[in-house]
Amino acid sequence: CYRLFDLANEILLGPAREALTAAEREVAEVRVTGSGEAALDLVLATAPLAGVGEEVTQSARLFQHGMVSVRFELEIPRGTALIDYGPRLRELAEHATLTERARELAEELREQLGSALVPGPTWAGVESYTVVLGSGLRGEPSGAAVLERMEEVGRLLLGETRGRPPARGELSALGRHAYSYLEDDLVVVHWESALVLEPSQSREVLDVLELGCAVLTALRNYDAHLDQELDGIYERALGHRSLWDLIRSPFALQAKAVHRRWLEITEFGERFENAIKVTDDHYYARVYRGALERFRVPDWQRSVERKQHRIAQVYGFLKDELDTRRAVVLEALIVILILVEIVLYLASGK
Repeated sequence: CYRLFDLANEILLGPAREALTAAEREVAEVRVTGSGEAALDLVLATAPLAGVGEEVTQSARLFQHGMVSVRFELEIPRGTALIDYGPRLRELAEHATLTERARELAEELREQLGSALVPGPTWAGVESYTVVLGSGLRGEPSGAAVLERMEEVGRLLLGETRGRPPARGELSALGRHAYSYLEDDLVVVHWESALVLEPSQSREVLDVLELGCAVLTALRNYDAHLDQELDGIYERALGHRSLWDLIRSPFALQAKAVHRRWLEITEFGERFENAIKVTDDHYYARVYRGALERFRVPDWQRSVERKQHRIAQVYGFLKDELDTRRAVVLEALIVILILVEIVLYLASGK
């Protein structure tokens, strides 16, 4: 069970590792599968959590672009039928205890990291994701054989509890985001959960899915911040104008911030798009690309770009309005100076 939070604009991994080591955290630097980017992994605890009722292994991963992913690992009782585990999966996905505990851990890490966090606008929300990971199923069916029972897979990942089967369109969408590399492995990606069958017990596919969730969390942060920026712009656009505004533009600092954020968003977009290009494993690249599509990351990216463009347009309109006012005032001053000269000339009697 993943809970992802936005800690900062960026995490400086070198200073972060030193700070966490000083805080007696067990920390290791890793390379994220599917991107090659460095990250920090922490082992936090293994203990029961109230309301969850099981031994829960707690860990976390710090991403360089400011995200932290808090993980909770629970064992599924051997012999559990997939079709029966759907309600439990939905319960864990929405479990308030896990979310509260994850937020506490994230805040502890924020305090311990200190100056290793590059400050910037952060998102107060949380992104949740849940993965069912197994080394195999009873009878050792192939990935293709599991997909033939897609209704059971759908009931699992959708957490359906009403007894009625999922619609064909929903099952078809799950099938379009199913991936296999060998005959006996399988990854089925849903927007809230995934099923991963990996006989080798490798966790590299989990890295790919977690990276996709981190990208989604970052884009949701940008989107929320741009909403606040748009509200602030509209208030400033309708606000009171003073004579001082003609001398020093009230929008100069905001415009610089917009340009800086535009560069940040562009750089971030290129980084997550290039993540599927730098890996030499085409299978992980397919899973990563499919996960981003399933998480609607392209939609969030378009939303961010659209709002950023709208902000730039509004600032452009405000600047044009200010320039027009300055030109009118300047022309008025010139006319006044000419009239003053005429009056002074007539008053001199010449």
